[in-house]
Amino acid sequence: MTYNTKSPMDQSACRSELAKSLHGRGHRLGFEDLMDRLALSEPFNKYMASTTDMLVPAAQLVPALVNGQLQSFADGGQSVQATSASLAKAFRGIWDSVGQASKTDYPVAAPTSECRFSDQRSMRAGGVLVKPDGVFFYPKYSGCEFYSVHALLEARVESCQHAVSPDVLGKMADFALRAWEAQPTRLFAPFLYLHGPNVSLALFARDGYYWADLGRVFHISSDPSMDDVCDIGDTLRHLWFLMTLPADRFGHVIDVSVPAIGLKFTKDRSSIIAAGRSDGSALDYLQRIPLPV
Repeated sequence: MTYNTKSPMDQSACRSELAKSLHGRGHRLGFEDLMDRLALSEPFNKYMASTTDMLVPAAQLVPALVNGQLQSFADGGQSVQATSASLAKAFRGIWDSVGQASKTDYPVAAPTSECRFSDQRSMRAGGVLVKPDGVFFYPKYSGCEFYSVHALLEARVESCQHAVSPDVLGKMADFALRAWEAQPTRLFAPFLYLHGPNVSLALFARDGYYWADLGRVFHISSDPSMDDVCDIGDTLRHLWFLMTLPADRFGHVIDVSVPAIGLKFTKDRSSIIAAGRSDGSALDYLQRIPLPV
């Protein structure tokens, strides 16, 4: 999958071409299959077993998306019109609550890589400003730009039941490849897709993209049952586990959450050394992922 940011085509045409190039190159996976592909099944299962009820309180306060309105349970039941911007803003509040619970109430589940989320943040790419609906970024860099992006988020009010629309796919691929261009150590570029009350994960790789549905992140009733709350709690745990993994376990050849001075490949190119890192360790990147992703 290639993308020329200097193409004379306008942005819409570029994204349309990207979507066409990805036709037939999407692979849907169950979440457990995705964990297996990424060699994460063992740490994920341990994490889930040790945090059974960790995010139930946070899940109880997640807004409800009902009849095109986002209804808050934390602000006296206030409602706002559901838009891409309001969904991303609500997700920011959810992410902050999840982080607070994970870091204080359950220190055993504290993140292994610091990552922050910002909604509606403009970033410069190819000489122009672009604005993803949301950005997960590494705060130890000098700013939130494509070189410090961990993952991106796109939001739509409409629920995507089967296939993602070409305009959304093209936009996600555009932003994912811009992040990839700014970070050549990437193995893949992750993208979260909020669609209606649901959230899915797209991993853009060299041969296409991989898609996994994570579950609901918003309630669909103003009076949710405890089963609904627990289901959303599980979705939030999945998200927290993925988004706080060290970068060299989720998307990169090395851990880029802390800027490195430089990179150096070994002679046989079987490993890579981050020249500026304190341990100077070599990381095996050819064998780390057992199946193509």
